[in-house]
Amino acid sequence: MPASSRPDPLAKAKWLFRLAALLREGQLSGRDIVLKLYPTALLEGDGWSGIERSVRLDLNDLERLEPDFKLLKGRSPRYTIETHRTQLHPVEVMALHSAARLIHPWAPGQRLHHQQAIQKLTAWLPERVQPVVGRGFSDLGQRRRREERGRPDE
Repeated sequence: MPASSRPDPLAKAKWLFRLAALLREGQLSGRDIVLKLYPTALLEGDGWSGIERSVRLDLNDLERLEPDFKLLKGRSPRYTIETHRTQLHPVEVMALHSAARLIHPWAPGQRLHHQQAIQKLTAWLPERVQPVVGRGFSDLGQRRRREERGRPDE
């Protein structure tokens, strides 16, 4: 295949990111997706079936790439991605993560909610940092129990 007739992989990636961003906003049917991505397309007009087929192929690609992609079955199937991507800078996420860790010991009644929040913030951090931050959080409960018994950290 000549290089000039190959599809641009960067354009495809950008398109899939755009589609994923739409699906993170909420549940959408195939028709909803087409109307959002192709606002000038005439509903059931010329080219509509080709556009729908193209969107279905893109949804298939996205399903293989995105682990949190969900197809909600029904009379009119709906699609969604259940993860939220933050717009925060990694330094902002780290500051929030640190603040959540600092208040964790003083909120015993809400400990489970704090742990879930910290885990969510950890997932928003760059992948190379996640294991280090995860190890730092893994012993929080053990340190607290040692402190309650009057033993210093080892």
